[in-house]
Amino acid sequence: MVRRSLGITAAVVAAALMTGASGAADWPQWRGPARDGVAASFQAPKAWPEKLRKAWSVDVGKGHSSPIVVGERIYLLSRQGENEVVSAFELATGKILWKDTYPAAFSPAPEARSHGSGPFATPTHHDGRLYTFGINEILSAYDAKSGKLLWRNDYGKEYETPRPYYGTSASPLLVDGLCIVQVGGPGKGALLALDAKTGQVKWKQEGDGPGYGTSVVAEFSGVRQIITPTQQNLVGTDLATGKLLWQMPFKVPYDQNIITPVVMGDLFITSGVDLDLQAIRVAKKDGQWTTEKVWSTRPAMLYMSSPVLSGGLLYGFSTARRGTGFALDPKTGEVRWKTEGNEGESASVVAAGDFVFFLGNDAVLRVVRRTGEAYKPVARYTVADGATWAQPVVMDGRILVKDADRLILWALG
Repeated sequence: MVRRSLGITAAVVAAALMTGASGAADWPQWRGPARDGVAASFQAPKAWPEKLRKAWSVDVGKGHSSPIVVGERIYLLSRQGENEVVSAFELATGKILWKDTYPAAFSPAPEARSHGSGPFATPTHHDGRLYTFGINEILSAYDAKSGKLLWRNDYGKEYETPRPYYGTSASPLLVDGLCIVQVGGPGKGALLALDAKTGQVKWKQEGDGPGYGTSVVAEFSGVRQIITPTQQNLVGTDLATGKLLWQMPFKVPYDQNIITPVVMGDLFITSGVDLDLQAIRVAKKDGQWTTEKVWSTRPAMLYMSSPVLSGGLLYGFSTARRGTGFALDPKTGEVRWKTEGNEGESASVVAAGDFVFFLGNDAVLRVVRRTGEAYKPVARYTVADGATWAQPVVMDGRILVKDADRLILWALG
């Protein structure tokens, strides 16, 4: 009961902090309302169908940026040719409502060519505005209803290395009237807090280059702070002032610090390529901030797949054994169950009601019963013809998927 209470409280607080007036069923940013991969209002069908019904499919362009849903609208950042395209679609039909296009040429590193030229960062909807962060660190704010551009900042010209080596992928964080992003490139960058209405800098914290994982808000020892994966560290920043509170080295191979931290009480949980999944306690003692590793577990190494805390358990997708789903106790790190393996390179994980969804990059959606007793698969669907690196949006009766080129809306009945 304690674990369940902690998880729900963290989700509710984070939702209040980060999503403003968005509706309960909305999916307004990376990983959903509370930025934690939980679809809190989902109601499962009485019986899972043998096949999903395709409601519609539209060509939208390339990129791993995930769609978001607010009200009856979908918002997406994608690539068409040498341009990035910000679009709004009608949820019921897939009809395009507005779009904005701007130049964004990008040549991926040789080892990342299979992932294309982006974009990778998911848009954020907040207080009637839409914020997008392109692969070259072009940050834009729009009126979400009309598509009118409100302001745009191009950070690709401020630093000697103008972006992360593999391109920007961390999504904008909107909280307390601020739009928070990491800018810069390998070796040097900054965490910026901008006035969300004007784009003007409110505070700036310089440090090493940006990571690829998205910042989240937490409250430790009574201080609201931002946890940010940078190029070679994890840092805690005072939300109000931008002051660096704590910093812990977090070096992963090729500087691919990708995982979005999961907050649970006074802990946060994270991992990285070839690094144990681990829980870190943050506290202030005798006027000094400290970080302490509470547990770590090797079988649950994460690469590009961020875990989800739901019902007192942590669910995730490990790189072990060529792709393994798992559930573990987030207080101890004890693995409760894991799959046999050979399930692919990555999977997006969403907890919804009594179920957990694993969408692999192979376009296979696995529905699993949420339990710590044993692995209990419920349904399996193929939801696209192309690769599915973007996170799906799970709604009552519908699932929205972005594959290599298209948006697809599936009905559960």
